[in-house]
Amino acid sequence: MAAMSIFLLGCVLELIGNLPLLYTGRAFTGLGVGGSMVVLPIYIAECSPTPIRGRLVGIFEVMVQVAIVIAFWVNYGVQQNLPPNDTQWRIPFALQIIPAVFCIISMPFMIESPRWLISNGHTAEARKALSWVRHLPEDHDFINLEVNEIQAIATLELEDGGDQGQRRLWRELFSPGVRNRVVLSLLLMLLQQLTG
Repeated sequence: MAAMSIFLLGCVLELIGNLPLLYTGRAFTGLGVGGSMVVLPIYIAECSPTPIRGRLVGIFEVMVQVAIVIAFWVNYGVQQNLPPNDTQWRIPFALQIIPAVFCIISMPFMIESPRWLISNGHTAEARKALSWVRHLPEDHDFINLEVNEIQAIATLELEDGGDQGQRRLWRELFSPGVRNRVVLSLLLMLLQQLTG
């Protein structure tokens, strides 16, 4: 919600029509989008069932790319169909407000991350959240299994805290089989940005 609020502030600044405020607004919208692009995939992953977690995060990325394509077509449409005036450039900036408002309105209705809840000692609340998102009773075997798995991982992470845990994470990041995926994902992101 904070990221989308920053994004919304940027949208408003862009629409004022003053060049310094336009640049400031672009900076704010960049911060808002950047923040949400970090938080939302993590939230999706922490709320998703293990078997489809990767697919759901992948769908998020696909939808981001679809939104970018729509934005390009909106820009093309207003450039082709409207005379060069204030309305022409304001429409694409104004349309950015729609997803920001939808996100801000919908977030209060979303569950807190079960992983965050368990990591902070709120196991009963995590059980309720998982029950709601999975449409299963709180005492269902699947909910019990998932709570136990999250607790085990959270305990392992707490035990691995400090320098030793950090070194282990870096070793895993550059281990065979993972290293190539890391390089590929970094190159894909870099090339995506460099191609415009």
